[in-house]
Amino acid sequence: MAQTQIAVPPQEDSNAPQKPSRPTYRVRLSQIVPNDRQPRQTFDPDTIEVLADHIQKEGLKRPLRLSTTKRFAPELKGKFILIGGGRRYRALMRIWERTGVEPTIDCTIEDLKSWEELFDEAFLDNVGGEDLPVLDEARAFALYAEQGLSYAEIGKKAGGKSDSYVIGRIKMHGLPEEVKKMLDPSLPREQQLAVTSAIDVAISIPPKAVDLRIELAKEAVDRQLDTGEVKALIERKAGKAGYGVGGALRRPRDDYKKWAIFLGRIVAALRRYRGHDFDTMYNTRDNEDDERAADAKSLRSIAASLVSLADRIAPPEKPKK
Repeated sequence: MAQTQIAVPPQEDSNAPQKPSRPTYRVRLSQIVPNDRQPRQTFDPDTIEVLADHIQKEGLKRPLRLSTTKRFAPELKGKFILIGGGRRYRALMRIWERTGVEPTIDCTIEDLKSWEELFDEAFLDNVGGEDLPVLDEARAFALYAEQGLSYAEIGKKAGGKSDSYVIGRIKMHGLPEEVKKMLDPSLPREQQLAVTSAIDVAISIPPKAVDLRIELAKEAVDRQLDTGEVKALIERKAGKAGYGVGGALRRPRDDYKKWAIFLGRIVAALRRYRGHDFDTMYNTRDNEDDERAADAKSLRSIAASLVSLADRIAPPEKPKK
């Protein structure tokens, strides 16, 4: 593996969650090339900033996973390509930008043979860690299907997913970009399209009916329809008989009951986690820091959405006498 000069393996990092199965080497960040073909294409900038803060304070807990490039990308001579650790790599780049000092980091190095093997290893690395964002997973499944893998083979790679799960993701990959944007997890909850609704639209409406796909997705979000109601909407808009699954669409006077149930569940959940030992809970996770950052961001988004809802439902101020 004489592709570039690297130092001897470093001492074991005392704060690492687990000892790497391969020896680690010290590699300069400029020697690493990100894998633009990897399954994970979604990287939240805010989460990267939080992760950069943590690494800058605590150090890198897990080594990056790299491959040599001589077998499939000789034009990258002297470089290593990233297999796993895309968010950590981006966080380290942010640290370099902040400090002006190039990081030298712990990495494991493999000798993969092709771009296909690199994609496969990167996919398995993501499955073994944090779940892929749904659109990245859909894209990966579609690429595997283009390579000729069966639904069963794709499902096996994804940790035992069913054929119907795989088919739904592949169909969703073919949705218009305008619909895919509605699946962005960084959007407020009330502006997001549910994954099940996206799959229903993708499976029920042919790809050539682009406008209808967009119209259905927008209406599902605007009216906050549940799964049964989206199915019924598809039946009606697509011109099929009756209202289909779910019966008549929801009427405004039926909403308060669901609203009251929603509030009750929130209150119950908050009570359940009051005084919870979160440190012990997160210490059991392989990707503790990433998950803490992502969950903290989700909670802040939820809190902001709840404050917005409270402002909307608060009674108007009575005029002073």
